[in-house]
Amino acid sequence: MTDKVVWTPQLDARLRELHGQGLVFLQIAAAMNDDFGLALTRNACIGRSRRIGIGLRTTPPPPRNRKAPKLVRKPRPPRPIAPPIVPEPAPVPGALTMLQLSRTTCHWPSGNRPPYTYCGEPVHGDRPFCLDHCKLAYQKPEKTWT
Repeated sequence: MTDKVVWTPQLDARLRELHGQGLVFLQIAAAMNDDFGLALTRNACIGRSRRIGIGLRTTPPPPRNRKAPKLVRKPRPPRPIAPPIVPEPAPVPGALTMLQLSRTTCHWPSGNRPPYTYCGEPVHGDRPFCLDHCKLAYQKPEKTWT
């Protein structure tokens, strides 16, 4: 814990004098610490100056050396890149497009990339698939009881 400083009239007079010279409060605290052997902080000097009625400076303190603002470059617009040329898949014989499907043709999809095609064989009964694809789509589960 730090020792509390008791502000005397001599400390107040020195604070007014240093403030009148245009010093910033960090410099005022350092000068008073050297003069009186104290451990004052910048904030202690600011608080005391407000309590004893030292007004705001009429002139601003000297400017600090600040770095010049960095120039901000605008990002370049991205170059348009042509999409890769994908070869058209070879048409599957007997395959139909979605627009060619009817109630009498197999709706089993083939392929996983556009253009999507469908089986197109005649349907089996009232099912939407041909006999081969009905065997794949409608399988009875095996009974596995333990």
